[in-house]
Amino acid sequence: MKSDILNFESFINHSPIIIFIWNPVPNEPVLYVSENISQFGYSQEDFLNHKTVYSDIVHPEDLPKIRSESQHHVKNQTKSFLQKYRIITKSGEIRWIFDHTWDELDKFGNTLYYYGFILDITDQIEIEQALRESEERFKIAAQNVSDVIYEYDVVEHKFIWFGELQFLLKISNEQIPETFEELSKFIHVDDSERIKKKIQMLIEDKNQIHGFLKCRIIPSDEKERLWQGSLEIIRNDAGKALKVIGVLNDITEKYATEQALRESEERFRIVASKSSDIIFEYNYVKEEVNMFGDIVGFFGVSQDEIPIPPSNSYDFIFEEDRDRVRDATNKFLASKESRLDLDYRIVRKDGSVRFCHDTTTVIRDPETGKHLKVIGALSDITEKHIIEQALRESEERFRIVAENGSDLIYEFTSGGKKIAWFGDVENFYGLKSDEIPKNFDEVISRLHPSDQRKITKQIEDLSASTKERMVLEYRIIKKDREVRNIRDVMRVIRNKSGKPIKVIGALSDITEKNKFEQILQQSESRFRMVAENTSDLIYEYDYNDKNVKTFGGLESLLGISEKELNKSPKKFYDFIHDEDRLIIEKEMVKFLASKEDKKDFTYRLVRKDGDIIYCRDNTKLIRDSHGLPQKAISAISDITQKYRYEEALKVSKERFRTVAQNVSDIIFEYDVKKHSVYWFGDIAEHLKIGDDEIPKRMTAFMKFIHPDDIERIKSEVIITRESRKNADYDFRIIRKDGKIRHWHNSVEFFRDASGKLIKVIGALSDLTHQKNIEAELEIRQRMDYIGNFAGGIAHDFNNILAVILGNVSLLQMDADHLSEEHNLIINDISTASERAKSIIKQLQEFSSQDIRKEKAEIFDLSVIVDEVINFMKNTTNRLIQKENSIPKNRYFIKGNPVEFNQVLLNLGINSIHAIEEKKNGATTLDFIKIDISFPEGEQKNTHIVVNFMDSGRGIPEKNLKQMFIPFFTTKTGSGASKIKGRGLGLSMVYHIITNKFDGSINIESRVDHGTVFYITLPLIDQH
Repeated sequence: MKSDILNFESFINHSPIIIFIWNPVPNEPVLYVSENISQFGYSQEDFLNHKTVYSDIVHPEDLPKIRSESQHHVKNQTKSFLQKYRIITKSGEIRWIFDHTWDELDKFGNTLYYYGFILDITDQIEIEQALRESEERFKIAAQNVSDVIYEYDVVEHKFIWFGELQFLLKISNEQIPETFEELSKFIHVDDSERIKKKIQMLIEDKNQIHGFLKCRIIPSDEKERLWQGSLEIIRNDAGKALKVIGVLNDITEKYATEQALRESEERFRIVASKSSDIIFEYNYVKEEVNMFGDIVGFFGVSQDEIPIPPSNSYDFIFEEDRDRVRDATNKFLASKESRLDLDYRIVRKDGSVRFCHDTTTVIRDPETGKHLKVIGALSDITEKHIIEQALRESEERFRIVAENGSDLIYEFTSGGKKIAWFGDVENFYGLKSDEIPKNFDEVISRLHPSDQRKITKQIEDLSASTKERMVLEYRIIKKDREVRNIRDVMRVIRNKSGKPIKVIGALSDITEKNKFEQILQQSESRFRMVAENTSDLIYEYDYNDKNVKTFGGLESLLGISEKELNKSPKKFYDFIHDEDRLIIEKEMVKFLASKEDKKDFTYRLVRKDGDIIYCRDNTKLIRDSHGLPQKAISAISDITQKYRYEEALKVSKERFRTVAQNVSDIIFEYDVKKHSVYWFGDIAEHLKIGDDEIPKRMTAFMKFIHPDDIERIKSEVIITRESRKNADYDFRIIRKDGKIRHWHNSVEFFRDASGKLIKVIGALSDLTHQKNIEAELEIRQRMDYIGNFAGGIAHDFNNILAVILGNVSLLQMDADHLSEEHNLIINDISTASERAKSIIKQLQEFSSQDIRKEKAEIFDLSVIVDEVINFMKNTTNRLIQKENSIPKNRYFIKGNPVEFNQVLLNLGINSIHAIEEKKNGATTLDFIKIDISFPEGEQKNTHIVVNFMDSGRGIPEKNLKQMFIPFFTTKTGSGASKIKGRGLGLSMVYHIITNKFDGSINIESRVDHGTVFYITLPLIDQH
């Protein structure tokens, strides 16, 4: 049995079918999955050890459908359910899965487990999709060809038609024949029975798979038509016919043409002799030549000088074309081609050159391939060539104007099915080259959804009317979702019957123009005038005849009309600014000598009224086959406004940069689209980082913000950004050196015309010094209040103690008369009273408002620090490192050295307790360190900061403001001391530093990271 199970597992693991048993309890590991789950990149252990959950590999879009199907199965109590969905393999590939799941129930109907199998059906899905696409392509092709395609079901005896059958038969859709009997009504009575028998014979003959039919058709208008068609029979393996697929062509006109051609063969010779073309016929067998037409007039020769092909006819061909014609003719005669068309020049006897078109047809022996006859026609196409050359030049001018103008030009043909673009269409729509709209529907899909129906209706109305021109304004949505305002000047070209055959239009992006007009409050009438009349000047110069042509905005550009310019001795180049003219001439000479055909110039023009404008000149050269310039076509645009805006923007940016770099605050500019941030000011110094560590993205800067402030700042930014108001934020940052600073951020949000946020500019100010002053002021006020309160209590207690101690003294005078027990009680009263007197004295110290500086002297700061450090090394936990980094004989302060010793000792005792109260107690990594730094601002050269640091458990932020208040303590009586503090140590420190040393003290602490006391003291200059 075990062997059978192993064999079955081996069979499954080597098959595409994956077996599974799922646990019905959510978030529990699967019970079983076969090893061949590895075909998706996952291992069996991933699922059994719950490292991978099956729902995590299901495609997110299919997960709701799977859960819904499972709930439906449970609700309806079906035995099993089938599903098709997608999964994502470990490599990220998407695969289609067939899933058949059953559930095993206990006797109460509860699900014990789910089991079943899954199978990769991706290939099947892709084949089905390809089949559907193939069928759809067939339908589209069948519906759009000029022929009629049919599919006849031999079993059902029914037709399916593709194409315009109703148009050919002149019937309605309801009259389309579905059976052969219905179709027979339209077949000519003399052909109907013959066609029916032939089709029946083809169907019954198992060896037949192809057939050909020709018959006459009588449409509903009773005008006889001739149809022919080919068919293919689809059979099963037994040869039985299943379907007939065929194509029907209306060959009425073709048949009539062939008949007419046969009838005209005789008339050919008569017509050829009177044609303006030269017709020649050379018989290789008889070596005879027949020529028809005005040969004498064509070549300009006498009768006896007529060239006889194929020998001396080459003498009349233009010398530069002769070898080309001879090579092409020889190659043609040596090939199996039946027709040759050549254009070349001939030289008439009088020396004039004419262009001609030579159409030569060779008739060969069908068996041997030998030449039997050559028939040719020579046409004088000189006038046609001149017209075509002019047309090419005209089209080239149009293309240059279209590609170099400020607008995007389009040309619709074939009823909107095809479109040609001229200009930078990729940049205009923000698309890749393969995404450019290729037809009318794709162009409409790029419009704003609110504009699509309206614009489509207006274009349809234009096509249905007799109008030739229309101007539209609408919005497009670029690929990056940016909305742009567009002006579309559209012109319809119609045939003689008025039917549209082509639409040519120009698209202008008027988004910026609209913005500027709103700013300048220009009227709508002026906007229409500017939008509908381009100000670009098109300038064309012919290097052969030195002729100049101008088109477009000459008057708007130079302030002079074309008529005035033609009469004036000044030419266009005379309007170029004197300082630019020589430069442009040199660049133009270099351009003409190069092989380039395009160049951009920027220069100034001096208008007729003396105003100077800036211009952009896009010049295109048309060269001959030797590379010599024939024509220059330029599109000249007035860019004065753009130039001035750019110059003003440069000045504005430079002013902003100058101000930003010289203020004490830090200015930043955040680009929302690029997610990049630019800093103005010494951000590296403020964060104590290197220049290569300056955050270039806002996410990198957010890492410096205090963790407790991050979420608050994010929520405040979201609220203010959505409210579209400027905002101010206060938060803390943690510098690289670990110090915490208080910052204020004032920001302003900038949006585009659609309201989309594009930029944020802010100013960061360091408020740490201000915050410290505010905290110190608050402590001083509270100390004053407590001092006044303590002074009053001390006065009252002293009066009470005076009475108690006085009476105790009287009792002690009679000690000999009292019992031993009473004397002990009296001594206890005396001791307790003295202790109370000592406490009262301390309270009086706090209550004292005058700044006492008795015993003040100048002393070396490092000496006192050394005394305290050495004392702590000898009397406290030796695991804790104690270090003094202050150099001797360098920094001196004025005050009572004993009191400063008391300050450092109180701080040291607190640090020892803080280290010992940590979770793991004191270790050799713990430390107490005292060093110095210098304050910023006005006190930089007059004060010194003593930094007292420890690696203790830290102080919670909520307690920091209360640390210097009398009787406030965080000591719990745990650790080595086991004694709960009275809360007077730090208040005494504060009192001594602020009242007796004219200094200040601040705390910076983080839980589990330690504490730093910053003691700022006046520095004494010993020199």
